[in-house]
Amino acid sequence: MNKLILIIGFLTANLILIQAQVNSPFVPVDPTGIPYSIVISGAGLNNGSLPDSTEIAVFDDTLCVGTVLFLDSGNIQLVAWQGDPSQSLEGFSQGHPMSFKAGLVVGSTVYVEEAVPTFSVGNGNFGYGSFSVISLQVTSVIVGMTNIDEPKQISIYPNPFSDFIHFYFEGKVCNQIEFFDISGKLLSKEIFHQGKSKMNIPAGKIIVDRPSTQMILVKIHCADEIIIRKLIYQGAP
Repeated sequence: MNKLILIIGFLTANLILIQAQVNSPFVPVDPTGIPYSIVISGAGLNNGSLPDSTEIAVFDDTLCVGTVLFLDSGNIQLVAWQGDPSQSLEGFSQGHPMSFKAGLVVGSTVYVEEAVPTFSVGNGNFGYGSFSVISLQVTSVIVGMTNIDEPKQISIYPNPFSDFIHFYFEGKVCNQIEFFDISGKLLSKEIFHQGKSKMNIPAGKIIVDRPSTQMILVKIHCADEIIIRKLIYQGAP
């Protein structure tokens, strides 16, 4: 019992919960008030890592019961919602097998691929114990997978940053930048005229409390795609 409490405490302290991105290929059920935690300890794509812009979904048969945006920076908590027939709320059924899919972003297109789980905690069914822990492997034959979420037309520097963060758009039409913390909370939004090629944003407009170190999720809205990157704020200079 003590060992289990320690494991749960360690995982909770290291969880990163990110809401799934807008324009998702998945349509999850509404929260039912009966959550079940699935901890994603890692995820791979072919011979490399799964891109940070990838949305992961968990299914009970064909019903999507939870989604999360993947970040390759620690344990990710994917919340699955159990059904509540008494309230006519859809969700997973206890004891049913889990299956997973990943939405791979290539430019303005999202490709849905199967994600094969390996369970380090759990038996593959919903409702096992207090939580399950998995790693995922996605195999795809999409051409140019190494270029996913890495458009060369956008430069962001420096990273890590402490004073200013600079954005440079080369032949890319973008009009909005959003900054989120790792819980998915919107920190700041910058809107600018289309055709603008440079954007310099002071750290003070993004970080209010000025912690020594903080991970920031950046979402750049462009005419043909949404680009997601990770930045590290390393404290005031």
